[in-house]
Amino acid sequence: MEQQMEDKDDEAKRIAKLTEFFGERGVKEICDACGHLDWTVAPMTSLFALTMFPVPRLGGKDGSVLDGRHFQPVIVTACQNCGFVRLFSGTVYSQWQAQKVMEEGDGV
Repeated sequence: MEQQMEDKDDEAKRIAKLTEFFGERGVKEICDACGHLDWTVAPMTSLFALTMFPVPRLGGKDGSVLDGRHFQPVIVTACQNCGFVRLFSGTVYSQWQAQKVMEEGDGV
């Protein structure tokens, strides 16, 4: 029971930080597909873990794909009404977190 309380506290902190990040960066709250405002964030295995999304690594002189083994950390959000999914760069979010830690001495 105590572990569940800690998990809920961690989840609330994570959502609060993501909400702060999205607000500071001007992310629209309204769903582009249906116009609703009810979003959920995909669970992370820890406060620092992000979903890994496979993306091709570009780099040939002509912009060609070098390989498909590169992964980009992403934050996955989904509209609770229609299921529209948005992906946000976990790298950009992590850089924002690091800046917050330097500025405030606090970060999640």
